[in-house]
Amino acid sequence: MMFLTIYGIYCIVGLVHNVEGQEEESMACKENSDCNEDRGYCHPKSKLCLCKNGASTYPACNGERGNGCQPECRDNQFCDLKTKICMCTLGGFTKNCNTKKCPPFRMLNGSKCECMYGTENGRCRKCRQDCGQYATCEKRGKNDYKCVCQNGGRAPRCKPEQPDNVGEWESWARWSSCSETCGRRSVKTRSRECKEIGTCQGDYDQEISCELRPCRTRKPPVNCGWCQWSPWTGRCGSASRVRAPSCPPPRRGGAQCVGPPEEKRDGGFGQDFQSQDFHRGRDWSKNLFDVTCPGGCFEVVKAVFDCEGRMPTEDEMRRVAEICNGKERCQFVPGPLFFGRNVNCGWNKYPATWVDWRCNGNNNQMIIKHNFQDPQPPPRPQPKPLVLWPWWG
Repeated sequence: MMFLTIYGIYCIVGLVHNVEGQEEESMACKENSDCNEDRGYCHPKSKLCLCKNGASTYPACNGERGNGCQPECRDNQFCDLKTKICMCTLGGFTKNCNTKKCPPFRMLNGSKCECMYGTENGRCRKCRQDCGQYATCEKRGKNDYKCVCQNGGRAPRCKPEQPDNVGEWESWARWSSCSETCGRRSVKTRSRECKEIGTCQGDYDQEISCELRPCRTRKPPVNCGWCQWSPWTGRCGSASRVRAPSCPPPRRGGAQCVGPPEEKRDGGFGQDFQSQDFHRGRDWSKNLFDVTCPGGCFEVVKAVFDCEGRMPTEDEMRRVAEICNGKERCQFVPGPLFFGRNVNCGWNKYPATWVDWRCNGNNNQMIIKHNFQDPQPPPRPQPKPLVLWPWWG
């Protein structure tokens, strides 16, 4: 039977009387129900309440510390994270916490260190369970002992000794690496082979704790992230942009960025071209060809100054290319002065200028600010009326 006080949880059966008739807490027990069963048990040999996890600080077995205990805990106590009750750091009951630490395999009961698992041959037992006739208590870590069957099986269900036709084991192999890099769960193993399969007694393999330091909480890895692309740069047929793998950079083993840090592209060679005709006649000087290729380069495809459209001459192409090709802006006045010749197209017709072009290096983007107008043709002269004079005069 259990009862709860502001100092913690205690066993009623664990109370004894001193010489003056006052009650004192005790670790003594007769059965598991005399102990706090969620964390402890009554050891069948020592008849002491022990922690299930092997700690010698019953009833403070878990040691998971927190805050929120009322009243506040004393210096030799801590606030249990789960129950919000003050527990003794070195074990014992909170009215009279233990103030000294016993040697391994012993725990303080009142003012005396007693063997946790009972005694054998006048010494404290080191294995929690009774190994029995066919097993021995062997060390499996710094302070960890387990019952190991001598003839096979797993304690406490060991196989009895079979002296006849017992096989011989090969030597133990080396211990393996620890299964973890930290924490209590890390173990290492070793194995051995039987020279005559099926005749050997005992364990084929062994496992022991690595006794590593507690694991530290690690922050998760951070994968690489690409920053935004820079603006496109370059002219006349090629452009590029870049980005940096630092938004964020990889940390703590995170994945590297996948993809190129730079991109290039053809800026527009071979794109469709634009066309414009200039038909202003005698006012040809008011014409203006004006094209800007933002971030790119102008390229003339066709330039003709004549009465009718035709293929351009080398001279016509040269005149436009010399002042415009490869430049961001092309500006000139199409007419006889620019092309260096006059063209006579006959009555009521004036020469015209045809220009085809494109913008390279910027995907054929352009700003057009031409000034042109097709004027009305001049009025055709009207014939004078025929005047007939009489012959008789």
